[in-house]
Amino acid sequence: MVQTYEADDVAIRAAATYNRGMFLRAELPKRKLLGYPPYVRMANVLLWGADEHAVATEAELLHAQLAELVRNEVGERWQVLPAVPCVLAKLRGAYRWHIVVKCPLEGDLSGVLAPLFKMLEATFDLFVPLVMADIVNVGIAAHDFHYILVRCGILLLLAIIGLTCSLTAQYFSAKAAVGYSTGLRHALFEHIQTLSFSEMDTMGTSTLITRMTSDVNQVQSGLNLFLRLFLRSPFVVIGAMIMAFTVNFRAALIFVVAIPLLSIVVFGVMVITRPPG
Repeated sequence: MVQTYEADDVAIRAAATYNRGMFLRAELPKRKLLGYPPYVRMANVLLWGADEHAVATEAELLHAQLAELVRNEVGERWQVLPAVPCVLAKLRGAYRWHIVVKCPLEGDLSGVLAPLFKMLEATFDLFVPLVMADIVNVGIAAHDFHYILVRCGILLLLAIIGLTCSLTAQYFSAKAAVGYSTGLRHALFEHIQTLSFSEMDTMGTSTLITRMTSDVNQVQSGLNLFLRLFLRSPFVVIGAMIMAFTVNFRAALIFVVAIPLLSIVVFGVMVITRPPG
């Protein structure tokens, strides 16, 4: 049973008569005009929590970071709509906000969502030392067993959320890598089709097959590793330095000196050990 104030709406009449054609004829022009699927791709990033102000603040902060990431990576063709409360703004005691990302059909949201979830994974990992500090400094010092149990529960919750973000980031990283390699392989094939017989004989069939298969697979593996492993390092390093300042300002100055030195050493080793091109 469906209750509605607009029983004569096309969607209701089409559902009542199982008339898919009627629904599509009325709905598709509106979706095309407003920019909704199936004419674009969309992703919905949902945030929720018990503190309404904290959820709103984090949603607006995440929107700013996501908008900057999209602007720098893919340009103006993508849209990151402002963070707003969900239609069901409060559900089961949790306040809910969401951010909608739109991109063209040929676009792939995975390349943006993978770094986003890597950042969230690193953020939840960085909260663990702060909770451990509370357990030692407050719970153990005051012999408050209940306080220790509550903080252990928070640690378990952080671990579960971090694992979820990690698995999601792995999925989108693999999806982005496969999508990019698929497009690259199609572009290579189209380019090969334009080659003359003499050019193909000069390069050799085996070389072209290698470019289409193992070389593209190498690019796919490299992009997947970059999104899964390399992207996590900046979030952890910068986040750890920020967290260190919240604990002890003087001790955190060691990070300010050590991080640039370690960066120079790591990139120096990479440059030295790189095989000649």
